[in-house]
Amino acid sequence: MDSIPCDVVLLPSPSIAMLAYATSEGLKSQETLFTLKEGEYYPHVSLYMVQLSLDSIEAVRIALERIAQSTPRLKLTPKEFHQELGYFDVEYKRNEIIDSIQNKVLEEINPIRDGLRKNDQERIKTATGVELINLQNYGYRSVGSEFAPHLTLTRFKDEHTKKTVSADLSLFDGEFVSVGLFEMGNNGTCVRKIFEIPLG
Repeated sequence: MDSIPCDVVLLPSPSIAMLAYATSEGLKSQETLFTLKEGEYYPHVSLYMVQLSLDSIEAVRIALERIAQSTPRLKLTPKEFHQELGYFDVEYKRNEIIDSIQNKVLEEINPIRDGLRKNDQERIKTATGVELINLQNYGYRSVGSEFAPHLTLTRFKDEHTKKTVSADLSLFDGEFVSVGLFEMGNNGTCVRKIFEIPLG
């Protein structure tokens, strides 16, 4: 059965999305592996990176529609510009609502996931502690105490590269207005929108 790596995500308001595109474009160089671009690389906050069979997509849609109907638009507050392993992120503060959304997504989607994504098949070989437990239970590392909501702006080829941006971090404060399912590309990117459902 055919399956694809997917990402269940929160999508930002248009104003945050446009700011993300512009800030990512400002970081663009021969040193970067991708640049956010409308319709090509989508700005998002990941809730669950998961391998899904193509036959399960409709069940995922129904589950996310149910979650979206009972979930209001979500306000997230940025904590810092975070740089690690070449990734340049806006890291957000966790709150009860986003934790609740992730828990609901895991409860609905984990039972129908199709094993491990290729990246996680490699990670589980060397993982330890909570990371190993999360991979074994959910096929995803960033669950529970390991969940760090963030919006990635780009990734540098050199993992040690450090950059600054002129964008005001506070401008990334705002609403995330929908939940979506995307096919994943390299570097944690969302490259194809499968569907998007408004919250609330």
